[in-house]
Amino acid sequence: TALVEWPVALLGHFDEEFLQVPAEALESAIQGHQKCFPVMDSGGKLMPLFIAVSNIASKNMALVKEGNERVMRPRLSDSAFFWQQDRKQPLINHLERLKSVVFQAKLGSVYDKVLRVEALAVTLAQRLQVNEEAVKRAAQLAKCDLMTNMVGECPELEGTMGRYYALADGESVEVAAAIEEHYQPRVAGGDLPSSQVGQVLAIADKLDTLAALFVVGKVPTGDKDPFALRRAALGVMRIVVEKQLLVSLPELLAVALTAFSLPSDVSRDDLASRLHLFMLERLRGWLLDQNVSLDVFDAVQVCQNAEPYDMLQRMKAVEHFRQQPEAEQLTAANKRIHNILKKSAQGRSFTEVNADVLVDDAEIDLYQQSMALQETANRLLDMVGLQNDKDKYPAMLSGGERQRVSIARALSVDPDII
Repeated sequence: TALVEWPVALLGHFDEEFLQVPAEALESAIQGHQKCFPVMDSGGKLMPLFIAVSNIASKNMALVKEGNERVMRPRLSDSAFFWQQDRKQPLINHLERLKSVVFQAKLGSVYDKVLRVEALAVTLAQRLQVNEEAVKRAAQLAKCDLMTNMVGECPELEGTMGRYYALADGESVEVAAAIEEHYQPRVAGGDLPSSQVGQVLAIADKLDTLAALFVVGKVPTGDKDPFALRRAALGVMRIVVEKQLLVSLPELLAVALTAFSLPSDVSRDDLASRLHLFMLERLRGWLLDQNVSLDVFDAVQVCQNAEPYDMLQRMKAVEHFRQQPEAEQLTAANKRIHNILKKSAQGRSFTEVNADVLVDDAEIDLYQQSMALQETANRLLDMVGLQNDKDKYPAMLSGGERQRVSIARALSVDPDII
């Protein structure tokens, strides 16, 4: 809208032979270079048409239409030429050329990054039981299209053209899709990788970027984030959570950091902890936008769970529990139990109850009920029945300090169960 003051739309045509070029490349030329609109059919397929916008209502619109078609033709011809030239050699041939492309001044070349991502992706594939050979091949090819003519002219096509070139070379659909998907999500709220290989490669690529730049001190500050590390961190978290991947984030960060040499005054564990916290902050912000309560997030985070998806499941469980009418009663009972443990000098020095020394009917009854409930998945809700009878158990029972504390421990809410 800022390019014209008196917009007049007109429909232009181009030769159908250009449709042999990947649609994304043509759309980039039409939109990016010529500031026109590509036209799709009802199925979303590109048609040999475009909409141009003139800044004047000319008396001879046919001439204006012809002029737009004339300048569109060489742009599309360039895309066709790049597509033809790039396919003259296999995509993998560009891998060695990546040695000449600097990733970051202190972190070597893009080729070095490819090797790190490959190693990390294979490790993650083993954890998730994903096709290791496909992951390894996709990692090797993932950045190769950066050296092609098409991506050199249209950088926004990185990954997309890699998929087309890989398919043209006879690579598997799985590998080709992963090449494109490893950049996802490209924007906040964007699409996530749909294939397992793509998910593994996307996580590995983003974790390597995060680890590498934290190692050289390029941590985002304030509004400045030139390497888009916040987006990378959130991308990892979204993939893990939304694709329900059970992976240990601290473990993966530790593996990612092993690829780098650290200064003697930098602790590897401390760096991993800071990076983990940085990523948890991104998860926190995203979940708050998803209407997860702040206090629920903070309560679950106290458990220091290593798996983001497991954290989300715990948050859902806590939120569900809070909606139950018995929640307030059970919370009060649990607080009472923890206060008993806190005051006891023997607090958490043992976890088993010696049932042979129990003599009071009330304590025996309580012990038997607690043991029965321990194996129940809905333990917290089922134990509400004990709250109603709490007053018949004098001073949390008289079976001695050791037994009193042991029973309290059995009834207490263990963070690993929440």
